[in-house]
Amino acid sequence: MTAVNSNLPGYPARLAKAKGGGFWLSFFAVRTHLVEFVLREDDFREEMMRTIDPSLWVAPALATSGHCLEPMQFGSIKALGIQKPWAPPRSYGLLVRID
Repeated sequence: MTAVNSNLPGYPARLAKAKGGGFWLSFFAVRTHLVEFVLREDDFREEMMRTIDPSLWVAPALATSGHCLEPMQFGSIKALGIQKPWAPPRSYGLLVRID
């Protein structure tokens, strides 16, 4: 197996054949510093999964739960003029054609 691109802009969701050849690759959400941190840090992720309700995990989400403890969900929140990298992304649907 050969990696087409190991630095994709998002988290792949589905791969489907395209008419005329090639494939459509859909992404659930864009990659962010916070989610990449959670994926790299095994101890942090295991502690989160063991001690926090799944609805409050740091992960891409389709919609808000409305819970006051939910992680901030806007990828470009700014505070004091600085863009904050800690927000998990919302699902928005990115589609890429691979030939």
